[in-house]
Amino acid sequence: HKSIQNPFRAFSFLKQDLAAHIKDETTPIILIHHYGFDDFSRGVVDGEIKTKAQWWSAEERAAYWNLIQTYNVIAIFTGHAHSCEACENCYLPWAKEHVSVKPISKNSIPTFVSGAAREDYYLEVFIYESYLEVFRSYKEEVKYRYAYFF
Repeated sequence: HKSIQNPFRAFSFLKQDLAAHIKDETTPIILIHHYGFDDFSRGVVDGEIKTKAQWWSAEERAAYWNLIQTYNVIAIFTGHAHSCEACENCYLPWAKEHVSVKPISKNSIPTFVSGAAREDYYLEVFIYESYLEVFRSYKEEVKYRYAYFF
């Protein structure tokens, strides 16, 4: 793209980009962004929203879900969770119950939290014609493997 997008206009950019480039509803799509749908990113502490540092409000999550649910999103990869101790296996499916939107065409989208390279956490992702495989490692030791057909 010709210019760098302001992160606060990322939603409109994604909407325009998907509409312009994805013409076949079966095209697999992978989305990557900084904040995810883990408790930290939603401002949740002990099961309740307690901080104002919500990176995704309920309204923003609903709008995002409404946008991507009609596409073949096979995975979402996020970062930010520095130690990622709260997500031991890195897999946090973004489920329809996390948004109050109807109708929903999917039940969930596989979502993976990488953790932080500075803490020696990282993901390795292998994408095949109809198969996705994700390894989460800590200091070069594989701690978790997730694989599925899409």
